[in-house]
Order: sequence, then C-alpha cells, then structure tokens
Amino acid sequence: MRKPTAKKVWTVLVVLCLYAYLAHRLVDFEQWQGLQLVTSHAGRLTYLLILQLVLLSFNILLEALKWRFIINPVRHMTLTEAIETTLAAMALGNITPARTGEHVGRIAWLPKHQRSLSVALSLLSSIIQTTVIVMALVLSLPFIIGKTTHAIDLQTIIGTTLTMVAVVVLMFGMAILLIRKTKIRYSFLK
Repeated sequence: MRKPTAKKVWTVLVVLCLYAYLAHRLVDFEQWQGLQLVTSHAGRLTYLLILQLVLLSFNILLEALKWRFIINPVRHMTLTEAIETTLAAMALGNITPARTGEHVGRIAWLPKHQRSLSVALSLLSSIIQTTVIVMALVLSLPFIIGKTTHAIDLQTIIGTTLTMVAVVVLMFGMAILLIRKTKIRYSFLK
C-alpha cells in the first residue's frame, strides 16, 4: 500500500481547514432571520441555487480553460489537470487576503523548474484581465455619468486614466521581458 504524499496530506489539511472556517462562519452568521424570509419562497430559492451552481460550474470551466491557455507555453496540460489546479487555486485564494494565494495554488502542482515562469504568466494574465475590466469601466463611464445618481468628478476620471496608463505600461513591459527571456516567443511566432 502506497503512503500518501506530502502534497496530498497538505491538500486534505487545507480542505479540512476551509470547511472548519465555513462552519465557523455559519455558526456566527448574524443574518439568519433575513435568510428565513428568503426560504419562505422555497421555489424561487431552489431556482436561484440551481442557477448559482450552473454559473459556478461555468466560471470554473472558463478559469480552467484560461489557465490551460496561459500555461501552454510552459507545459501541456489536460483539461482535467487544469480544473484540478483551478480548484486548488480558488480554494487557496479564498483564504488569503486579496486572493493572493491563487497564484501559489496554481503553480503548487508544477515541477520546480516551471514555477517561476508560470507565476509570471499568471500575474501577467491577472494584469491583463484587470486592464480589460478597467477599460470596460472607462468605456461605460459616459453611460454612468449621464444618470443623476452617479456623479463622477474630474479627479476620479484623471485617477482612473493614470491607473490605466500605468497598468498598460507595466503589462507591456512584463510581456516584452517574458517574450525575450523565455521560449514563449517561439510559441507566439509559430
């Protein structure tokens, strides 16, 4: 009989700690009365829970496909492996401040020689994702400003613009360094 590896033991410990934390939060949950009001409409609640599970599954699948695409220049990964690493990353990200553990969770299963490049690619993809979200916000500002409930001053617009410029410069700088210093350039040039 094989002995469990250290990674499996740590995975089980992390999962148990997550469930213990969840149980602790449920015991200290202060909004039980509001939840009872919602459960009085059990039919709607069932549909909402089913919708949430479907959307969660779709989100995990998209995150796994994104991770598989990101890691492709470093290592070929099956969809099952990508889902496993995505779930590990999400679990670790949920218990760390600002989801910083998500990058560690993604690379924990990789061989040591692939970790540094993988974390750089993961961080670059996060920067790109944040940039796309902020660009969508900037593009939607004219629609938001037109409503009287959302007043945005000039300082906010200037701050958002400067942040976007800094993020784009940082993103392109990291991309250029990664392309020049690694074998990623060969996969881009194919």
